[in-house]
Amino acid sequence: MEKLCEVCLEKKSITTCRLCGRSICSQHYTGSGLCSICSVSLCSLCRERLAITECSICSRLICEICSRQITPVVRICLQCYRRGYREWPPRDMLEKEVESFQKAVREIEHLFSSLSEKRIKSS
Repeated sequence: MEKLCEVCLEKKSITTCRLCGRSICSQHYTGSGLCSICSVSLCSLCRERLAITECSICSRLICEICSRQITPVVRICLQCYRRGYREWPPRDMLEKEVESFQKAVREIEHLFSSLSEKRIKSS
């Protein structure tokens, strides 16, 4: 019995993915020994291992070896780690959030003051 491609479940399998072991057809074979699923799931840094998550700073797909655990739920890539990101959330990200919050507060204060002025004038 012919083995079917484990990606499309329709076409005849021609080879096996070197990473995941799926049987794959010519349509889902990338030519580099990988199935189309593993090909798009590779670590952006090493391009050898499957990614386990994305970097919380730059959003690159990263594997366990090419990343560092910053908190129990946050991983960052080695490049961001080498650039000095060692805390979560990063200080520059916090500064942007604070600036954005302060701007929103100023806008709300402006709206309230103009509403108060309108009420005084209409009284």
